[in-house]
Amino acid sequence: MKIFTYVKIYIILLEIFLTFSVPSTTFLVNKDYFLIRPLQNIPKVVEFFSFYCPYCYQLEICNKKNNIFNKNSLNNMNIRHYHVIFNNNFDLSITQAWSIAIALNIENKVILPIFSGIQKVHTIYNKKTLKKTFIQYSDISPQMYDTLWDSLLIKKILLKQIQTSQLIQLKEIPTICINGKYVINNNIHLKSILEFIKSYTVVTNYLLNIKELKIVKK
Repeated sequence: MKIFTYVKIYIILLEIFLTFSVPSTTFLVNKDYFLIRPLQNIPKVVEFFSFYCPYCYQLEICNKKNNIFNKNSLNNMNIRHYHVIFNNNFDLSITQAWSIAIALNIENKVILPIFSGIQKVHTIYNKKTLKKTFIQYSDISPQMYDTLWDSLLIKKILLKQIQTSQLIQLKEIPTICINGKYVINNNIHLKSILEFIKSYTVVTNYLLNIKELKIVKK
């Protein structure tokens, strides 16, 4: 009887331990994130942004400074930045240049210099100055830049960004889309940019695993 009692007590204690030790974080639809009409053939994590957006710039600086993506295991994921075109003709040129960065997988090399050139030091204001900054920080030749600029590959990437931005019906930027069907609510933890990024990474990890969790439950 004593052995049975000890075993029973052990089981109860184990259940209590598991209850308090296993994270129980749950995020709610229409509060922490929104469901959208599913988008096909896009990366798992897409951030829609603009080089004219001050919040997008702050978010990028803060993440680089604090290395949050890497600390939260998002750095190795295929996180794509899709540039959004508004009513500015120069937006199209910026998005086309950004398409070159995507094609060469050098987004991290040029994103902050372009942000700085447009918003901070104001050295980027037309196609010529954009090209100059891009070449300076990407280490590609002017000839390669021009060749890529007119290529079918870049036009395809450019069109992909434009079409996806239209399909998602953007209401604000930055907008974070997960698995082509979830959009993170930008109003979560807006006390600071740092808190926003931390919340964003936690919610992103949660949404990336929603499908897997449902399969396990079945």
